Amino acid sequence: MPYPYRGVDRDALRRREDRALLVKLGVAGASVGNLMLLGIALYAGLFGGMSWSDTSFFRWASMCVAVPGIGFAATPFFRTAVGALRARRLHLDLPLSIGILVGLVWGTANVVRGVGEIYFDSLAMLVFLLLVARWIVLRYQRRASTAAELLLSLTPSRAHRIDGERDSDVPIEAISCQATWCACGSAR
Repeated sequence: MPYPYRGVDRDALRRREDRALLVKLGVAGASVGNLMLLGIALYAGLFGGMSWSDTSFFRWASMCVAVPGIGFAATPFFRTAVGALRARRLHLDLPLSIGILVGLVWGTANVVRGVGEIYFDSLAMLVFLLLVARWIVLRYQRRASTAAELLLSLTPSRAHRIDGERDSDVPIEAISCQATWCACGSAR
């Protein structure tokens, strides 16, 4: 029977998960910043008459930043999407992963062909905001879990049982409700 991590093991696992998520968040943030700067140059050149060689350079530079940056930062979505496919269950990360992959492949194909739009900056922003949201949700889930554990630690672990003339201290799990109505008010 599996047991949840407790104590030091659980805290070390949480620190590793937090660190990994923050690294991915940092990579996504760096990708967003660089891709936005490259995108501004491309959009400004669209209206300002940038030469084809300069446009091609900025498109290739965007692809070189986007593919490894977004590919690495979006791995949490890809992992859960693959897990959902293996379990034959639908999950929110499945369409997100498909959209991110299609956007990367389509943008890369457009860069290689030299025609069409590339939306690497939009994809990077999407991944960044999704990771920020995941980090916020994880923080609040951890707080709720810690509060529940603290409440659980306040419950007694032993009870004083009186059977006629015999008194004994027993684990709380050994107490069973013999009456028609338990103390919690549920019927047996």
